[in-house]
Amino acid sequence: MSFYSIVDTAVDCLRPLVKKLAIRENFDFERTVHLIEIPELDFLNLDNWSIILMREKLPNSQPCGRLVTRYRKEQDLFQYIIYLDETLFNNTEPSRMKRKIVFIHEFTHFAARIYAFSTNKEKYVNSLEQRLDTTIDEIFNPDVSTLYHLLKDKESRAVDPYNTFKHSQHAHFYLGQEKIDLSYTDLYLNLLFSKGAFEEFFDMDNQKKFYQLWKNNKRTEAIDLYFNLTKEAAKVKWVPEQFAVDQTDSWLIDYIKKPLI
Repeated sequence: MSFYSIVDTAVDCLRPLVKKLAIRENFDFERTVHLIEIPELDFLNLDNWSIILMREKLPNSQPCGRLVTRYRKEQDLFQYIIYLDETLFNNTEPSRMKRKIVFIHEFTHFAARIYAFSTNKEKYVNSLEQRLDTTIDEIFNPDVSTLYHLLKDKESRAVDPYNTFKHSQHAHFYLGQEKIDLSYTDLYLNLLFSKGAFEEFFDMDNQKKFYQLWKNNKRTEAIDLYFNLTKEAAKVKWVPEQFAVDQTDSWLIDYIKKPLI
């Protein structure tokens, strides 16, 4: 069994686009990325797609984020606009984490559109035309606050609402026309904090240190190294610490078994 799963492969393809959008920067108004700029997505033939990130005060201060989909039939152009509310740009740790949660939520809707398009372009285009070429997905403040606390607090995450979230999110993102062999919930959570993001900290040098400690039966030291790096990564990557710990805990056995050259 491969150490990297199908969701890891999907995230590896999409992360360069996420990085290019640079949501960590306090940009003034908007940022546009054309998918032709992303070599990792060349195989999907999305050269006529673009994604725009916009910072704006959204109506009634209720929606935290929006995704607007536009298709220009005469030019065969696809344009996707992610709006992020001004309140997400307050320079506080909770606001930064919520900004990332909102952005990744809307970006996962965008990823679903990639899957739908790659499954059946004609059907996807027709569905956009039937919706008057503009569709809107929104995430609201209560949704973001609930998710933030579920990811942040171990005790609340252990109760049924978190399990409900995990089972419901795939259906929430699923458009109904794409062939998908991974869970959108897993894609969402791994776009928030992936193996690739973690391995910027748990790099090959640290993996070798970890493996040597484990091999020499210094298990406590090995685990301390692993989770100290997890906590460091969580802070830098703007995700709740408990969520990052849960993510890396699920990968631990793979790293223990991973052969190191």
